[in-house]
Amino acid sequence: MRLFALHGFAGTPTAWETVAPAGTELVAPWLPGHGPRPAVVGDFDDVVAELARAIERPCVLTGYSLGARLALAIALAFPDGIERVVLFGGTPGLADEATRTSRRKWDEAQARAIENDIERWADDWARLPIFASQRALPKPLRAAQQRHRCAHDPTGLAWAMRTLGQSAMPNLWSRLDALSCPTSFVAGAHDEKYVAIAERAAAMSLRVTAETIAECGHNPLLEHPAAVAARLRLALSG
Repeated sequence: MRLFALHGFAGTPTAWETVAPAGTELVAPWLPGHGPRPAVVGDFDDVVAELARAIERPCVLTGYSLGARLALAIALAFPDGIERVVLFGGTPGLADEATRTSRRKWDEAQARAIENDIERWADDWARLPIFASQRALPKPLRAAQQRHRCAHDPTGLAWAMRTLGQSAMPNLWSRLDALSCPTSFVAGAHDEKYVAIAERAAAMSLRVTAETIAECGHNPLLEHPAAVAARLRLALSG
């Protein structure tokens, strides 16, 4: 079974190479605005449609963080041939306008920081509370992640923050029951916000299950790759 995998914000497709089970046909594209891939003319839904057109089906669809949000939107809008969905650190979006307005201001501030000085932004980004558990990782691993973040074109990455950030994502909570294939929301056990999101999503759809990875924070691909590989292996086995 083919695995179509979407990386996180300021990440790279290579993040999936260490977690894709042996023998898997891995397709891991650059997200628009990242690496060599240019921005897309349009909004969040236009990016979803472009990514969906690139999927060779049947496949298992997976994503991390931003990639997870895009994967969920693809599974809802273009479900044909998607056998299973595995979302690491994903969310169906922001449920109320007050939160969305606040987040829009935050996303814009992040986009401007990227445009002004991407290396300083990357240092500040790494210090966000959501990534606190990564401070225990080996220094070379964290340094490599920072190099990947800083290697992006600031203009493209700022566009991605404005166009694909959580404030730009449609609220998909009410649509979870329309999922046509088994969908797993997977969160690191230390990532309490996303554990709660996973449990809430599972309560809203018979197609959704919530899973946690012990001794792990927001980025299981970086913090616990063996557990990610095990979950993908299970999904690919049907």
